[in-house]
Amino acid sequence: VNTDEFKRYSYLNLWRNISNDPIHDNHLAVLDERTTAKPDDYIPKDLFGDDFDAVQYGLNARHAAHHKWYYFPQMTRTEAILFKQIDSDFTKPGRICFHMSVSDPNAPANAPDRESMEVRLMCFWKDAALNSMPTNDNFQLDLLKEPKTYAMELKSGGGGATTTWTGSLLTGIGSLLSRIPLIGGWLASFMGGSSQQPAEYSGKASDYQARFVSAVTFFSYWPAVAKTWVEGTMASNPFAKGVRVITEALVDDTTGRQRTQAFLPQQKREIVDYLMTNEEYLGVCQKNFGIFVKERD
Repeated sequence: VNTDEFKRYSYLNLWRNISNDPIHDNHLAVLDERTTAKPDDYIPKDLFGDDFDAVQYGLNARHAAHHKWYYFPQMTRTEAILFKQIDSDFTKPGRICFHMSVSDPNAPANAPDRESMEVRLMCFWKDAALNSMPTNDNFQLDLLKEPKTYAMELKSGGGGATTTWTGSLLTGIGSLLSRIPLIGGWLASFMGGSSQQPAEYSGKASDYQARFVSAVTFFSYWPAVAKTWVEGTMASNPFAKGVRVITEALVDDTTGRQRTQAFLPQQKREIVDYLMTNEEYLGVCQKNFGIFVKERD
């Protein structure tokens, strides 16, 4: 969207019953935002998905006695609720709408399951009393970081320009799983690869240290199948060889989520060779993978 063309936007949600039966239970409840305490009731929190992450507000229950919630009993399929997800105009008394499903203690035991759907839409105003559209300048977009990226920078003690691990938590794991027979093909088709444009090799292997250090640091969060593969790889090889096999899988980046997939084989080897001599990377590998190495005569 060209922000120069508009002065205001709003992200709306249209929610409705799609069943022939009225809704008897699990109603959609909406909060009158004018009854919240600002900013006390607003708790920023991170929402992580397989291919996205975002910052959302959670609701503090401290002032729950002052909150006013509403729902529509016996809502039919010809009725709908339209509410705001966000409104850019910060002068409005209601800019967002907390909402949730609520159970009705008076609902009949044999009440049919709720069937509902929602449609989300963006609205833009060319004319508005106040220009509240975000721009590169007033949003400082060059300073914003994805929640997962920033968290991993803090975890690894980074935060500098070279700490640019931009994938989701599954970034490195996807590459490992793709190397496993049967699972790899399914994973690649399911995840569909990276939605980002292929990156070009910077020419410096050290530029990629932070993202792979982060990937290994979060080994405890990897799926069980990936952990099993790593355990088997380390158990059947000496430490250095096992780590190299795993590192090659990470850098090979079969699903494209480490953004090294399109690199030339020689460029990938340079990154692997660098990591295999990097104390920080080998340190996190020792911490997370070393326990699987079997003692040999």
